[in-house]
Amino acid sequence: MEDEEKEALRKRFVKYINQFSTPSFSGLNELYTVDARYMPPDADKTIGREAIKEAHKNKQSRVNILRFYFDLLEVQVPVPGQFGFTSSISAAIDPYGRCPGKYKDLILWKKINGEWYIYRHMYNNRPVH
Repeated sequence: MEDEEKEALRKRFVKYINQFSTPSFSGLNELYTVDARYMPPDADKTIGREAIKEAHKNKQSRVNILRFYFDLLEVQVPVPGQFGFTSSISAAIDPYGRCPGKYKDLILWKKINGEWYIYRHMYNNRPVH
């Protein structure tokens, strides 16, 4: 059962990556709970799906990011059927192939009606070399 929960959460994370990497963030906000909180290092916390979608769009437009690369490091489900978390590292790539930002991400997921949703999303910066 625990392995099935982890695999379902891993698949949901992959869906998040695919949505996050689109210029329009078209389906991204649907992956967040209605009361989700997004806590980036360079801004105030943002609450709610639509506000989070706009925060992602604003950040991407400010730093001219073409795409992101993610490396999923960990998937845990300490409270089966209720909460899980993922940790990853990511890198932003601009249109010239440069990397203007690298990040460490921690996402707390909440299971609602059998599906995983992002409940809390925090990240911080890593050194860019």
